[in-house]
Amino acid sequence: MPEFMSYVGNHPGVSFIDVPLGAATDRIAGLVAELGGTAAAQVVGVVKRGPAGVRTLNALFHERLGNVATFGGFAAGEPVMWTRNDRDLDLRNGSLGRVTAIDGALSITWDDGRSMELGADMLRHLEHAYAVTCHKAQGSQSRRIVVPVFASRLLDRSLLYTAITRAQEQVVLVGDRRAMAEAIRLPPAAARRQTMMSEMLVSAFSS
Repeated sequence: MPEFMSYVGNHPGVSFIDVPLGAATDRIAGLVAELGGTAAAQVVGVVKRGPAGVRTLNALFHERLGNVATFGGFAAGEPVMWTRNDRDLDLRNGSLGRVTAIDGALSITWDDGRSMELGADMLRHLEHAYAVTCHKAQGSQSRRIVVPVFASRLLDRSLLYTAITRAQEQVVLVGDRRAMAEAIRLPPAAARRQTMMSEMLVSAFSS
């Protein structure tokens, strides 16, 4: 378990803030604002559901926009993610972008610089991306990353490594320090899987 620096706002490095699960969503939302907003800070979560899950956090950020114009549930300025591989649109599952305008369609500028319009019939493949799962964040980067850290069957050292290395400058870990220590101590989940593959291979080639 490494020693983390104290959180002091915008500052390069990795820090840890101890926060109980019940207070996590409000603390994370406040941190994103302190770190420069959603254009500068990305939340990378472990799980989709639960008090500090990606879905809960996305709903919170969206609700805090207040009474603003939306199209298909999305407002101008919101970060979004495409959720399927689409050759026709040249988009992959996990492509990130931002809504630039709404006017009978959703205008989006993707992180690779391309802009396109999506009609209402295509929005079923679009999600808010204030927070994204670690799995979907693979291959992307942000200047600053906020990572909720709470006990979960998915939390292990390889997932933490992936989340932390999404950051270009700063990482703020938020949650239960003991849960992180346990995730670091144990072998990664992939190493604990028991597939019986070796036994099946021996049986196949010895028969």
